[in-house]
Parts: sequence; structure tokens; C-alpha cells
Amino acid sequence: MSRTRGLPLPFDSLRTISGGAERPYLIAALFTASYYEKAARLISSCEKLALPYVAYEVPAVHRSIGSRGVDDLSYTKPNFIHHLLAKHKK
Repeated sequence: MSRTRGLPLPFDSLRTISGGAERPYLIAALFTASYYEKAARLISSCEKLALPYVAYEVPAVHRSIGSRGVDDLSYTKPNFIHHLLAKHKK
């Protein structure tokens, strides 16, 4: 019987873009290169409103997020949220 790795898994990103004023909350997103334009639009809106944000570019998303997603559980939304809570304490 093989054991699968349990969550949380390490979350690795290709790059991180962050900014905005310090607040008790954080606007967070993960995106692939093909969605960069949408991520840039979100980042621009956050900057205009001085909202705290972080956007992580990832090589892929899990298949539960997108139809062309991969089986790697590192890129599920629950694992991403765990990463955010652990790293940003928000």
C-alpha cells in the first residue's frame, strides 16, 4: 500500500508580485503565464486603491481549478490558502 503525501504541501511559485498598504487582510491570487494580463489588471486595481495584495505566478494549477490543470496537489486552492496563512499570518 502506497501512502500519498498529505496536505499541506510545499508551495513553490515562479515569481511573487506584492504591494499596497499594510492592512489586517490581504488580497491574494495565483496565476499561470497565460493569465498574466488578468493578474496585471487585478494588481493595477489594488495599487490604485492602495489595497494590500500578493500574486503568485505558478507553472500550473490543479485540475480542480482549471480544465487544463495538473494532478499536482501543491497547486490546489486549499494548499494555496494554507500557504498564505502560514506565510502572511492573515
